[in-house]
Amino acid sequence: DNFGYTATYDNLGFLYSGSTVFGIGYPTTLGAYQLNYANSIGGTDIAITKYDTSGTARIYSTYLGGTKDELPHSMIVNSANELFVFGTTASTDFPVTNSAYQTTFNGGSSFSPPSGIGVNFPNGSDIFVSRLSANGGSLLASTFLGGTDNDGLNTASQLNYNYADEVRGEIDIDKQNNIYIAT
Repeated sequence: DNFGYTATYDNLGFLYSGSTVFGIGYPTTLGAYQLNYANSIGGTDIAITKYDTSGTARIYSTYLGGTKDELPHSMIVNSANELFVFGTTASTDFPVTNSAYQTTFNGGSSFSPPSGIGVNFPNGSDIFVSRLSANGGSLLASTFLGGTDNDGLNTASQLNYNYADEVRGEIDIDKQNNIYIAT
């Protein structure tokens, strides 16, 4: 299975989809950043696909994730056609780059969303922001963002009305390619 969570486009009209995948077999493309499903507990990794301007041909498809669950919340493309992905992770080994703002996972308390979205955060959650190259073959930048409590998850039941309200958040970009997130 895979569940769609987010989509975006670039200035040339190429389309991008971000979803969760529950196992091996997502159709990755030769030269993609992460060709294999990395989750060791049978949960979710992220799958990202870039389509041509007609939406009928894949440009690239890649996994993005570590050995625990990840969810993509939002994506955006900068002026260099690089894709930024914002989401939450339970993986201490989520791929981060050496020069990341935060290279270590801080986690929080165990959390299992009640709405059946198929994920568990046994060691809590951190936010991640990752930047993929225009061809999807390189992870240009990736960082954790988080303290010692859960980050990037809506754990307040009184704010949970719709499917996947636990994982609402947004990434945006300005004309100078500065990134903003809200969660």
